[in-house]
Amino acid sequence: MVALPQPSGRRVWADGRPVTGFSSGLVLGIGIAVLLRQYAVWALTAVTAIAFPLFVAVLTGVRAWLGRPYQVEFRSRHDST
Repeated sequence: MVALPQPSGRRVWADGRPVTGFSSGLVLGIGIAVLLRQYAVWALTAVTAIAFPLFVAVLTGVRAWLGRPYQVEFRSRHDST
């Protein structure tokens, strides 16, 4: 058997999908704006109807563009014989 060196916890970044993040953030922002309007938390103005969903969409698009870090773990395979 050959012993392989075990790297200690390397982080790898996975690329995100900024268009999907932006569009899902836009849907999320519109949904939150409508829900808060229905519960009478705020009135439906230009800020809450247009600016808030766009702000949420930009945040989620940037988060998707940055990607996500993953921790790489190497596991040894044990043969039970």
